[in-house]
Amino acid sequence: MASFFALLSICANAYDFEADGICYNITGDNTVEVTSNSNGEYAGDIVIPNTVIYDSKEYGVTSIGDAAFYGCSGLTSIIVASGNSVYDSRNNCNAIIKTSDNSLVSGCKNTVIPASVTSIGDYAFYNCSGLITIDIPEGVTSIGNCAFSCCSGLTAIDIPEGVASIGKGAFSGCSGLTTIDIPASVTSIDDNSFLGCSGLTMIDIPKGVTSIGSQAFSDCNGLTAIDIPEGVTSIGNYAFQGCSGLTAIDIPASVTSIGEGVFWGCSGLTAIDIPEGVTSIGELTFAWCCGLTSIVVASGNSVYDSRNNCNAIIKTSDNSLVSGCKNTVIPASVTSIGNYAFSHCSDLTAISIPEGVTSIGVYAFWNCSGLTAIDIPASVTSIEHYAFFLCSSLTAINMSEGVTSIGNGAFSDCSGLTAINIPASVTSIGIYAFGNCNSLADIYCYGSTPAESDNLYLIFSKDTYSGCTLHVPHGTMNAYRAADNWKYFTNIVEFDPTDVETVSADRKSTVEQRIYNLGGVRMAAPQRGLNIINGKKVMY
Repeated sequence: MASFFALLSICANAYDFEADGICYNITGDNTVEVTSNSNGEYAGDIVIPNTVIYDSKEYGVTSIGDAAFYGCSGLTSIIVASGNSVYDSRNNCNAIIKTSDNSLVSGCKNTVIPASVTSIGDYAFYNCSGLITIDIPEGVTSIGNCAFSCCSGLTAIDIPEGVASIGKGAFSGCSGLTTIDIPASVTSIDDNSFLGCSGLTMIDIPKGVTSIGSQAFSDCNGLTAIDIPEGVTSIGNYAFQGCSGLTAIDIPASVTSIGEGVFWGCSGLTAIDIPEGVTSIGELTFAWCCGLTSIVVASGNSVYDSRNNCNAIIKTSDNSLVSGCKNTVIPASVTSIGNYAFSHCSDLTAISIPEGVTSIGVYAFWNCSGLTAIDIPASVTSIEHYAFFLCSSLTAINMSEGVTSIGNGAFSDCSGLTAINIPASVTSIGIYAFGNCNSLADIYCYGSTPAESDNLYLIFSKDTYSGCTLHVPHGTMNAYRAADNWKYFTNIVEFDPTDVETVSADRKSTVEQRIYNLGGVRMAAPQRGLNIINGKKVMY
């Protein structure tokens, strides 16, 4: 995902040469155009000459490039000489207008756009922070890319009927903008159009719009309501990312495609309904939507479903869970948990992964900071990269025999983990799989052959290697002491794997009762990790 600042950095043009404080790009054998300088800003009075000499050659200055004066936030006056055959400043407008097509090339905070102008060019008012208000005349049919980008002083603007296109990033970074009327003549909201307009509280999208571009309303965190009209067929990547003020949104029946990360960070959303016509949903669509309590797919949808009222989106063809929420109950028919499925679901405290699930996707439970325990069934063979990254409240992981690979960073930053068991079936463990798990006291490896890893990188943090006890099967200590990564443990002891019974988290109360029945001390808050029952170690 491109950040707001990455978007704006495209304006920092390179240039071929500089003469008398003005930067130029060579456009032909004997012609150049004025462009922006390396700082994105000119100072003082700038007079553009008819010709310029560079490397002993004379060039005619024939054009002014896009964003030539971007960053000139203090600009108050722009005048084109009356004899210029290409540009003019008609009606003392304080702007540069291309005479042949009546397009406004560059303006300033004192510009008054003449009625004869038909288009506002790319970057025309870019970073004109002193611009507070401006009237766009009825003759204008298009607003160029980044035309008003970073006009932070702009509080309101009326776009006249007749404007058919609003360019990419046209109003991005207009943080002071509180309201804007988009005319019915507009048929698409382009990429980044209102990115970072944090002051916007509501916006009406005209009925003729058929698509909403990538990051169109991203980081509009003041937005509390938006009406997506019937007729919109696609919502672009990260279109509403970071709109934390949104509490509800209706996706019309006409929508067929919802892009990647569309509602990422919309923490105020509590419910979402997916229409039956949606055939494509990207990853991260509801990441960080920690307020979601209900996700429902319309019953007639041919690609996705919410079987058994599971409060999740499931891809019907392969039974993969695409997206869930804190109230999700994973159906027994699900075979995989997709990438980012529960990402940033901080209110999720418990989830049961059914037998039959074979893989847990990349970042599937990323930053589920409320999750305290997880049972991984024997059917799971792979835990992908960063699957449980930043699950800081996770105190117990029960991995059943069957898991063969643990991905990079799979459990990294699970700072509450005190003990883990690594089944004999595990043959490979990724880089920093348990990095920053600094509370680890005991690691139980059941494999007689140490799991392989990249010898250039660590599986655990350095503190874990020195402060944690590694338990390995009888007769394997030398193998672990010689193996990459495992050899760094300062305390390796052997144990009999048959003496350890691994108990699932959902049997916690049963274990407590057994401890009590066997004369043990019943704990008000039972400790996760190792307990002794009748001489046998029990880990849960």
